[in-house]
Amino acid sequence: MASKSPTVEMPSLFDGVLDEKQLNESRIAVVKASFSEIVKSRWEDLFDGYDEMYAITYSSGIDFVANVVSRFQYAEIVFGHEGILDSDIATVMAVSKQAVETIAKHKSANRLAELMEQSKLSLFVARDSKSHEKIYCLKSKDEKYRVIVGSANLSATAFKGIQRENIVCFDQKKAYDYYKNLIDEYKEECADSVSYKVIGKVADDNDYLGTNPEEIPVLKTIEKKKTIILDPLSKSENEDVQFIADVTNVSKELKPIMPVLKKQGNNVIVKSATLSGITRKAKEAFIEKKERRKEFPKLHIDYDNQKLLFNEEEINLNPNMTSVARDCNNILNFFDSLIKFTNEWESAQENYFKFMNWYFASAFMAKLRLTAYNTGYSLNLFPVVGILYGASNGGKSTFAKLLTKLMTGKNIHPNQSDDFTATKIDLLRQSSEGVPIYIDDLAKTQYQNHNEKVIKTDNWGIKEGLINYPAIAISTNKLPSVTPDIYKRSITCRINVRISLTDGVGSSRKINEIIKNSTTAFYAEYVRRMLPIIADIEENMKRGSDENPDILKESSRVLVEMIKVSEGDKIPSYVRVLSYDNYFGTDEIGQEAKKKILSAWEAEPDSFKVYKRKNKLVYTFAENAYYDIKYLTDELPPNLNCQLSSRTLTMDYSDVVKFFDCKFKKRLFGL
Repeated sequence: MASKSPTVEMPSLFDGVLDEKQLNESRIAVVKASFSEIVKSRWEDLFDGYDEMYAITYSSGIDFVANVVSRFQYAEIVFGHEGILDSDIATVMAVSKQAVETIAKHKSANRLAELMEQSKLSLFVARDSKSHEKIYCLKSKDEKYRVIVGSANLSATAFKGIQRENIVCFDQKKAYDYYKNLIDEYKEECADSVSYKVIGKVADDNDYLGTNPEEIPVLKTIEKKKTIILDPLSKSENEDVQFIADVTNVSKELKPIMPVLKKQGNNVIVKSATLSGITRKAKEAFIEKKERRKEFPKLHIDYDNQKLLFNEEEINLNPNMTSVARDCNNILNFFDSLIKFTNEWESAQENYFKFMNWYFASAFMAKLRLTAYNTGYSLNLFPVVGILYGASNGGKSTFAKLLTKLMTGKNIHPNQSDDFTATKIDLLRQSSEGVPIYIDDLAKTQYQNHNEKVIKTDNWGIKEGLINYPAIAISTNKLPSVTPDIYKRSITCRINVRISLTDGVGSSRKINEIIKNSTTAFYAEYVRRMLPIIADIEENMKRGSDENPDILKESSRVLVEMIKVSEGDKIPSYVRVLSYDNYFGTDEIGQEAKKKILSAWEAEPDSFKVYKRKNKLVYTFAENAYYDIKYLTDELPPNLNCQLSSRTLTMDYSDVVKFFDCKFKKRLFGL
């Protein structure tokens, strides 16, 4: 065993500004190396031929870890963490708890637990970020040694050449002794052992550590060692934003109730004498959180493990295809029910299909928005607000109820108009996941008073790294128009179907049967097909593709394919592949206003005058129609340059011709 490397005392980032003397006396350990050669290697060639591995890694692929460690007769892995974290017992407990749950919830957890039970693997979770090294020390029985250092975490992305990494390899015992000693010191001072029994229990019960906080690794270490010292944590970037977000949320729950602990300078001293108080208060906090969580729907997409869960119950992503076809038939039956109610049924079917496409895809928007933000793409490509508006009694609320049932398998009570405030929406977004927050029958004044802070909060959840927060879906018949600033941030679908009271009563039983008989099979199959597409979209953004991602097109393509499987090639005309432009293109904006102005032109052409020299079209309307016309102009594209007075609407003629596809030539004045 090599002698311990000298411990170098480094000034803390929390100690304030260093004076010149301190800076001059500070030292870091530098390994001097000679450049030998560059070798193209497969990851297997780096690890094969050795019997033992000792490693420190950070953001890691659990599948890849399981694949690598199974090649060794014995392996030790320390899972570290990086991020902006506080140095207190609440945060350290949160890190320890979340690290275990991340491992235990993975599909490779059983494989890792078996290796641990067979004493072929030991896992540790770091309680601070004192080390930022990625180190892999390999040793064989015939005294062959290798050390791998650099930027590469123990993941397929790093070691399969998917992303650029700095990997340096030493095949020397001297290097092995030095780096193995660093790992041992870090493991002893800053890491906590994970029991395979705990991995198994957490895998079976997501809330196990919440109801048994004494099993959290750092608390087990305190019980064993009697005292630990928490160093101030350094600040650094972290690729695993979801891990840090989860840690932050747990830490927030614990901080207010944790006892005040003794400090030694900037360090926090944690003694076993305080354990009973810590565990009792932590257990109370976790149970309270669990009870509170029951009030909010959580449709969680586990991207790492390719799973879909609703309120922590897994939804089978390989559903029975007969059940998928039955759900598909229920969806189409709802669309068919619109035909007898109005001559606007074709438009209603098209818009409801557009809304369904967005509603289903909305569960992926948070993940894609975070990637877009980090890679420089517009967040507007991934809208998280959807608005159904138009005539009353058009089936909007019923349709949202059907979509929610298809996504979750449950009837979830909608939120009311009073919930449309920044404070309440913020709470709902923090507490719910996946399935849209549905605001039913939003009042006009409520919308006007709060849309600025609700809809225009573009960066919500980005800083926290949230990837499963829900979209916001709104239905209203009180909203006469949607302005361009809302258009660009939300998908909007106007529904002009108006179902009479008599017809509504007659059809309600059939619609209720459709909803009652709907399951999650169709949506599960949809998610299964979408997950690899989402991964491709993210990869293209990370590579800086010149083509903007179009989640709405990809989603609609999947829906069309699924409906074709169920219905054959004779699918309804409204079932079609859509694109971003079908929601946000110039041709889509102001379609209702376009229809009404063209109807006015046909009915009263004398009210329109064209002034070509001034490039103006002037529409003179009835004196009592001002507010109706105002609502129309709110929806028209900005490039028309609409100017509204008490009796006239003036627009730029050249752009009017393009938008309306009409030259307004029946009556020409002022030529």
